[in-house]
Amino acid sequence: RFRRQLLQYRPKYETFKPPDFRISRQLRKLIESKVFQTISTLCVLVNVSMLLADNADASESYISMMKSQNDFFYGELCLEVVLCAIAYGPLGFFNDIWRFFDLFVCVGTAVGYIFNSSAITAFVKVFRLARVIRLAARIKAIRAILETLINTIPQLANVVLLLVLVYSMFAVAGMQLYTTTRFGLRLGPTANYESYTKAIFLIWQLITGDEWMILMADLSVQPPFCSLLFDSESDSSYQGPVRTWGDCGQSFSWMYFLALKLVCEYMMLNLFIGLILDNFSYITEDVGHEEDAIWSNGPSEAQLIEIASVFQRYDRGTGYVPITALHHIMQDLPLPIGYREPSGRLYLKYSHASELLVRAELNLCMRHERATMADEAHMSWYFRAPERKQIYINGVDYETLISTLIFWRLPALVPGIVQWHRHERIEEVVLMAHALQVMDFFKALVAKKKVRKVHDMMAKRRAFMHYCDKDPHRKRRNLHATQVKMNNSQVAKSHKVPLLQLLNQPLTRFPEVLLEWCPTSELPEDFISHNKACHDYLMMRMSQPITGIEVFRNKVVSHKVVLKILDPNNQNPNQDLLIADMRKIEWREWHAVNTKHESYLTPQLFSGYDDNGKSILPVFWTRVDLLTHSYKKA
Repeated sequence: RFRRQLLQYRPKYETFKPPDFRISRQLRKLIESKVFQTISTLCVLVNVSMLLADNADASESYISMMKSQNDFFYGELCLEVVLCAIAYGPLGFFNDIWRFFDLFVCVGTAVGYIFNSSAITAFVKVFRLARVIRLAARIKAIRAILETLINTIPQLANVVLLLVLVYSMFAVAGMQLYTTTRFGLRLGPTANYESYTKAIFLIWQLITGDEWMILMADLSVQPPFCSLLFDSESDSSYQGPVRTWGDCGQSFSWMYFLALKLVCEYMMLNLFIGLILDNFSYITEDVGHEEDAIWSNGPSEAQLIEIASVFQRYDRGTGYVPITALHHIMQDLPLPIGYREPSGRLYLKYSHASELLVRAELNLCMRHERATMADEAHMSWYFRAPERKQIYINGVDYETLISTLIFWRLPALVPGIVQWHRHERIEEVVLMAHALQVMDFFKALVAKKKVRKVHDMMAKRRAFMHYCDKDPHRKRRNLHATQVKMNNSQVAKSHKVPLLQLLNQPLTRFPEVLLEWCPTSELPEDFISHNKACHDYLMMRMSQPITGIEVFRNKVVSHKVVLKILDPNNQNPNQDLLIADMRKIEWREWHAVNTKHESYLTPQLFSGYDDNGKSILPVFWTRVDLLTHSYKKA
């Protein structure tokens, strides 16, 4: 029973994805709402009631009223079809059989109107009456019957094929024995073995009890009531051509009919009926099932739907979930196969052991599936199954996951014969569980190292952020850069263009400056400090913030530059300096920007618009990369 329920309520995936437009999403909510479904139900009920009230001797006013209501409800059906086409897309009708049925009725009625054909319109009215089945499916008991019928069809197909084969055997045997038998009381134009079609139809009549005793007597006719051979020696009154056969029956016809009744009617037909009854035996269980949290009598429909919805949160529409997400899936699944209690709390007692065993068996299932796929890959092309697209390397399907959870979390639902057959599998699962424990141990060791490394990186990042917040120069520099970006964003917005369109790009070829460490005690003798360079440059003029930029631009052409690191993460214990050779740098499109407190030498990152609103052509600026070796303490 659980296997049947698992297949019946498994996650359903749409072959054609619905459009993601805003109006499509809103229409899907509208169509799936209870208000819309109620209105649609009432329209179908009224339309079906009016169709059932039609009669042959109706007056003209009654016919006019019936035509008006048919047109009105046909317009309502067309509106539903149009809304579904917008909400789910044109191909969305193939995802749901009822939506496709509505489309078929709508198109069929339209064809009847276009060609003004009463025959087509009357034919489609039959399908409009069948829409009442869609309403009946909302009743739980009737829905269980319909779902059982649908789920029985694949099983019945095999039995029907067997029935056709057995019936064909008896039909062919009857053709060989009774094709030329003369007609009798029942043997005649409506019941004979003259062709395969008539023979198979006669077999169907016989197994339904159509006067088989009289037919058996007709097929057992013997001389003098028939001719053994059509020749003058056997029958002196015969004047036709000589034949090697006659029109007599067979004396052993009773054996043919005995085998026919036993095999075709009492065995094969009852096999067909028994299969249907066996599937319908689950209806009383499903309808009378009382839901409980611990699955005493198995899961209910609502619980299985909840499990399928949890699975779909993790499969990303592929039908597979990664094994690495097992812990999170079990936290979302309800008890008893998961950890979540009805109150929302997690019940984690004995969870580690059961989760480890579930992981181990899922790995075995995945290994078996890969081995099967490898064997199929070596088969000929005409035996190879179509490949399934997966986005997870280690993924398991819905049935495998839930069945494995049932085996280890709720063994009371597993039949004893299944548990007995799983003895060897359990030994493999235990070995796999030990292997997973060893792997988890080594993963934990590596994870500790990575955690320490990440902690060190985070500590350096926090120190740098603290330095940025405390250093006034750095703080003002960040504020200035933010203000420049905001100003250009407003310019781009006013001209309705993206900000990236105003961004200037660096040259594709840019210089790389290798910085060399230099101890403070080993500064060259011709070293000129920044303050002295500014004093020599100004002489008697008043110092301004931009003066430092001007001095730097003049001196960098002919001198090397000595830099000091202010970032605490990159400072070395000896407070060493860095020497950079920037004499070959062109500094293209670098400009001095003077602010209230400092001056900056920055590239022109953004272009803009002139006073006439005309776009200024973008420029390319020189990018400068400063590289250094990691500091090694002597």
